[in-house]
Amino acid sequence: MFCNACGARVEGRWNYCRSCGADLMTVTASARATEADKGIGEAALAVAPNEREESTEDASFAAASGEPPIGSLEAAAPLLRLLPGISERFRRPAGAPLLAVGIIAGIIGLGAFAVWWRSDLRATQSQLAAVANELRSTEAEKAAVELQLDETTSRLAAVEADLRSTEAELEKRTYERDLLSVYADQLESDVSRLEGSLSETQSDLQAQQQTTTLQAGQIRVLRECLAGVVEALYWVTFEFWSLAVSALQRVSSACDQAAQLF
Repeated sequence: MFCNACGARVEGRWNYCRSCGADLMTVTASARATEADKGIGEAALAVAPNEREESTEDASFAAASGEPPIGSLEAAAPLLRLLPGISERFRRPAGAPLLAVGIIAGIIGLGAFAVWWRSDLRATQSQLAAVANELRSTEAEKAAVELQLDETTSRLAAVEADLRSTEAELEKRTYERDLLSVYADQLESDVSRLEGSLSETQSDLQAQQQTTTLQAGQIRVLRECLAGVVEALYWVTFEFWSLAVSALQRVSSACDQAAQLF
């Protein structure tokens, strides 16, 4: 190493130049920190463009969320803004390279984490898209089921209306059947009564027939008796007494029966 003031050779552990007395902590370390910051910025610029050019989905997601894409130079800007402060804390010449290596390793780790996070984000977005598709399919199935349910409800309402109409018709038919049953009972009662009356009438008719038959026989006997008496009187008029007696003898039995009737 050389002193920036006089150009003399110096060592890294010296705080002041032994030739000119220049403060090596404020001059040499500041120059080295500036070079380290420049190297770190170039490394960040070398990593960030590749990360920004990999996917348009991350850019659209960042635009929608209002945040810079992960792995981009804008995302690493807060870390880069911290670099001057970090280099100010480590002004020793021996710690500057280690600081630069650590920061570069951190930026590389951040880029790797950004790549992993982006892949995980893509997988999550794919899962969300699949879930959204399933949700739309489920909503379509739900709409179809609701339509079938509405149709089934309409059919059920029609069936219920038909059932109520059938119940009303059944009640009407039942009432008419009850009326017919009562009327049939009345008819059976009337028929039974008429059959009784008919039986009585038949009995009376038979009795009347018997009476008529008896009376007819009685009338025949009286007629026969009267016919003999008329004939006897006819012969008596002409004084044919023997013929009159013969006529009376022929009807004597009929006259005896007529006398028994009275």
